[in-house]
Amino acid sequence: MPEGLTDNQWTWPLRRHPWRKHLRLYHPATCDADFQVLRVCDRTGWDAAVLSWSVCTRCRRGHIAKISIAEHWQRQGLGR
Repeated sequence: MPEGLTDNQWTWPLRRHPWRKHLRLYHPATCDADFQVLRVCDRTGWDAAVLSWSVCTRCRRGHIAKISIAEHWQRQGLGR
């Protein structure tokens, strides 16, 4: 189960998308200067990829802080 989710919150995407190999979890920014995070998890809850970014609300420019892809999930097009 992914970090920060309860058992009930994790079973909902598993039941809703029983055919998907990867599940995407979006964590929006809680304040203006905070990062937004998109996590791609496999069905067991292990992170396959994590993307962190922020967007300036005044100028609407974005900054990608980090892209991480687990070694066993590389070369499958997740970083594109």
